[in-house]
Amino acid sequence: MPAMKGLQLCNRCPNVAGMARSYDLLSRSHALRGNEGNDVVYGGAGNDQLSGGSGNDQMNGGFGFDVALQVGALSDYQVMSLGSSAILIHNGTGERDSFTDVEQIRFDRGPALTLAHSQAEAVAGHLVSTWLNRHLPADEGAYVQQYLSTVSADDIVKAFLTLPETANLTPRSSDELLAELNTNPSMLNLDVHRDLIFSAANDQGYLPFGLALTVDGGAGFDVLHLSGTLNDMHLAQKANVLELTQLQDGGMLNLLNAEILAFDSGETVVLAHNSTAGVLGRLVHTFFKSDATVNEWQQGLQALQDNVAPNTILNWFQDRANLQGLNNNDYIQTLHQNTFNRAASLEELSRYQQQLDQGTLDRSGLAVELATSTEAIATVGTVMQFEGWM
Repeated sequence: MPAMKGLQLCNRCPNVAGMARSYDLLSRSHALRGNEGNDVVYGGAGNDQLSGGSGNDQMNGGFGFDVALQVGALSDYQVMSLGSSAILIHNGTGERDSFTDVEQIRFDRGPALTLAHSQAEAVAGHLVSTWLNRHLPADEGAYVQQYLSTVSADDIVKAFLTLPETANLTPRSSDELLAELNTNPSMLNLDVHRDLIFSAANDQGYLPFGLALTVDGGAGFDVLHLSGTLNDMHLAQKANVLELTQLQDGGMLNLLNAEILAFDSGETVVLAHNSTAGVLGRLVHTFFKSDATVNEWQQGLQALQDNVAPNTILNWFQDRANLQGLNNNDYIQTLHQNTFNRAASLEELSRYQQQLDQGTLDRSGLAVELATSTEAIATVGTVMQFEGWM
């Protein structure tokens, strides 16, 4: 991955309105509003409605079809683009608001401003505002994003003409309906590229957080470096994709086919591509009560790829964990504490002591049993498993 430092959009903003303290809600649709002053307001993966209030505000809609609300009318503002963001400066107050991953800005009066991140969004927004004299609602905008993003302008026109309210427009050609697309005064075209696909090499580096991106690491051992700490980032597994949300400003990435996240704090999150790799990642916690380093994880995955015998891998753990001097009771308790952050129950302690004493389970087998358990999968949050990744 290219060596690009993660963008720090607002190091000193006093107010952050968003889902930073409600992580389970990041994928839903919300109405979010800032306060007086300079706010950071962000949504997440849903179709959100954002408002910064007074002050110089930064709004990030994230994935989805997101709408921002502004006072006055479009004519009250200077409108410009800055990279993948839109900037609105109020003619009277001089307040400056920035909009990233916001698809539409609605005002108290007059037309809305379409922020088109793709040709499909531009065509759909133009057709609805020009010929139906209304703005694109969130459900229609989300449909365009999900189902029409790769089709031609003519195909979008055909879909548009299926709406009941366009019955009187069917005689018109696509050229006529789209004649003023490039000069539409209520539209700002933002030239963005959301998809990053990397090679089969071992890629590593930082990526910018701002515009929501979909990043495919491809084959190889790929390391995504992240500034700050794990607590600065919300991670969520959505289907077979890892969704990252930067809690400072709402910048998002959808990630697949990567091997590990490495934070500047030294924390890591390993991304296992199958259940065997998942167990290997959790064994690091079971034996060492720590996360795998980048080098350890690369060596471990290489061992699996080379079909190194399981006993050889387990002996590697045993040799380095320095637990040989513990009696069975202390060994069981140490592994439970390392894996589950709790002591073994009396029933667990009795059962495992009996198995170890009788030789029906050895010490390495106990470690594997704990690391394979559903409790370990739920507890060890810095090991995430994605089936079918390269």
